[in-house]
Amino acid sequence: MSEKIKGFCLQGSEKIYPNGEGSVTRNTAVVEMEIPALKTGEILAKTLYTGICGSDNSAALGKSNFDWVERPRIIGHEFSAEVMALGPGDHGDLKVGDIFTPLAMLGCQEEDCPACSVAKWNLCPNKQIIGFHRNGGFGQQVVLESDRVVPLMKGLTPEQGALVEPLSIIVNALHNKCNIKPVQDVVVTGCGIIGLMS
Repeated sequence: MSEKIKGFCLQGSEKIYPNGEGSVTRNTAVVEMEIPALKTGEILAKTLYTGICGSDNSAALGKSNFDWVERPRIIGHEFSAEVMALGPGDHGDLKVGDIFTPLAMLGCQEEDCPACSVAKWNLCPNKQIIGFHRNGGFGQQVVLESDRVVPLMKGLTPEQGALVEPLSIIVNALHNKCNIKPVQDVVVTGCGIIGLMS
């Protein structure tokens, strides 16, 4: 019998309305699951810190714009983890004990994919999102492809590693899209993590 671990699982898609009688617990549960055998290129990692994204909350509340999320599913894509085991195959410089954060979106990586061929996985029509299409960081352990993890730079803590994904959204928006210069006034709306970190 293989080892079992626990994870916070999105199960249902019942619509939960503010001030209603429903509770997010109708759609979620802590479950036990078996750790699958590692395939070529995969790693097993111990989750260290996990952030709760607004999209995790929206999926748990059964919002209709999150009907595409596969269920049952261990959610969570903002996390840091430690490599525990390497499956068969080449893992580059990655080794047991490395601390990393994942690339949340996984494109199809087909050579003829217009998005993946230029590393724009978020635009891939066949992308998979960790925690929505495959199990994520709300489990005690997670299985990922080693080419989809980013080892933390020296000096970054695992706590900070769990914030890399939301911070990358802000950096992309402010640096690459908005061309904001130092001392310019800007308006930030919304008080979620993206707004607060902006």
